[in-house]
Amino acid sequence: MMANEVTPCFALFSAMKKLGGISYKELAGIILSGKPLSDGRSPVSRINDRTWISRFVVHAPVGSLQDRYFCEFSVSALRIIARLKSRSGKGLSSREIVDLVTAEEVHGMEKALSFCH
Repeated sequence: MMANEVTPCFALFSAMKKLGGISYKELAGIILSGKPLSDGRSPVSRINDRTWISRFVVHAPVGSLQDRYFCEFSVSALRIIARLKSRSGKGLSSREIVDLVTAEEVHGMEKALSFCH
């Protein structure tokens, strides 16, 4: 993959930061698994290690991320929605969350997903 190509994880982290006000660290805490990997540490236990999050999650090459890095989608999706609804300043309504997900800025996700089939 070329350095300028967007991965699905980068598209997600970027959109949530730009449009949802959720930092990379906070989003990592929401979506990463608490189950230990082969080295005994869980992905979520590494959220304070910016280099690890950047290299092994946000900018990881397509195909290198394993499902076990993430908690169940049904759990993380609800956590993200709850966070967006309770964000400081002004929580988003359900309609605003749908608008956020379908915003033009999120189309980078479509491109990233189509690139990796």
